[in-house]
Amino acid sequence: MADKKRFVVIGAGVAGLSAALQLVREGQDVLVIEKMPEVGGLARTFRYGDYTYDIGPHRFFSSNKEVLGFLKSVLGRDVLEILRYSAVYYCDKYHTWPLRLRSVFQMPLSVSIPAFFDLFTKSKYKKLTEPNFKNYILCKYGRTLYETFFKGYTEKFLDITPDQIHYHWAKIGVERATIDDKIQTGSISQLFRLMLMPKPKQLNFLYPPGGIDVFCKRIEQQIVEGGGKVITGVSPSAIEHEKGNITAIIAEGLRYEADVMIWTAPITTLFDLLGFDPVGLQYLALVIYNIEMEEPPLQNYQWCYFGNKEILFSRATNPAQFDNNLIPPGKGSLCMEITCKPGSEIWKNPEALNEQIVEQLVSTRSIRSKDVVRKIHTERIPDTYPVYDINYLEKLSVVREKLRVFHNLFLCGRTGLFWYNNMDHSIENAFTVVEKALGHSVETAHKRLEDPFHLGAAVGDPSCSTV
Repeated sequence: MADKKRFVVIGAGVAGLSAALQLVREGQDVLVIEKMPEVGGLARTFRYGDYTYDIGPHRFFSSNKEVLGFLKSVLGRDVLEILRYSAVYYCDKYHTWPLRLRSVFQMPLSVSIPAFFDLFTKSKYKKLTEPNFKNYILCKYGRTLYETFFKGYTEKFLDITPDQIHYHWAKIGVERATIDDKIQTGSISQLFRLMLMPKPKQLNFLYPPGGIDVFCKRIEQQIVEGGGKVITGVSPSAIEHEKGNITAIIAEGLRYEADVMIWTAPITTLFDLLGFDPVGLQYLALVIYNIEMEEPPLQNYQWCYFGNKEILFSRATNPAQFDNNLIPPGKGSLCMEITCKPGSEIWKNPEALNEQIVEQLVSTRSIRSKDVVRKIHTERIPDTYPVYDINYLEKLSVVREKLRVFHNLFLCGRTGLFWYNNMDHSIENAFTVVEKALGHSVETAHKRLEDPFHLGAAVGDPSCSTV
């Protein structure tokens, strides 16, 4: 066992909790501080009577044996195994994602024919050198898919024009939507090859019965049983440091000494607490509309992407397709997502869109009529997605260079690393961070200067090239 140290983990999302439990299992002194009343972070669950909703689609899928072993150690046999069925609403029809051959015949000829010829003409865009979203999509998928899906969806999602978005957003976005790295959808030619496969590849997801926060609360319980401590409803207000060493965290007037700090909250908050000038990194907020219904929705997807810019929501999730006990028998539910900027009109008054959202659910054949809607619950989720604008790498590089002087600081997870990832990546990243943190000492601090992932970044993070 490594020498016992005092670890303070900021943030009780999947990354922070996974790191904390690993440290507790190593016999370390661990304290987790979480600003929300309950653990879970972006993997929280909302319950209204008999209706249960996660924050969008949450499920586990990983080919990493260490991650799968960790999931088993937390959940045991109390887990559901479900087949994936995700979709995309495109050209006014629902298509299985990744696309199948029948999708071609369901598209208008004005789309399918030009898209086919893009297979042979997209190479003309390779001379485009600006590393932005628009050029990346044109080179990989051609103009037809760019104009009919990617452009509108992305402008709606980020509220930034595609030429002002870094190409990393396109690369990672496709990977996150595909999930399985064995399925290649990184270009239009790969999409066509996939559609021509005689049998679609089925993915099996793991899901904890009762909601995704069951996983997080199990970890919390095991942390406490192992001698660790979890404090919720508390935000750090100050960080004490001396000569490149973080010594304590102040929260709600109390002082918590630390030998090592693992930070999983927004990196911008950490930058502010340490007294550095802001560099312009931003996170998108999310408003979710959790809809109780008298009957099931008309479509049976687990989640679906809506590319049309005129449609308010960008994604819908059907909770019953993860666990049919998340709704009362015979009823239905949907979780609709709208991204927005903090302080926007949507953020301040999300209920103003309730009627329009219901109308669009009817027009997209998601529900039979507005009469099936019983109630709509709105929830505001801050700091949901890191914004990869065209200059984000330069801004992130400044932040990481400022932070690297703190030799006992490690960053972890989506918000802590400013890395658009999934839960499985956060767990894997937590293992890497714990390994580094356990090996940390004042004597070996100089080695961080030689480590390209010194702050805890993972190989899958495209922004690692800046550190």
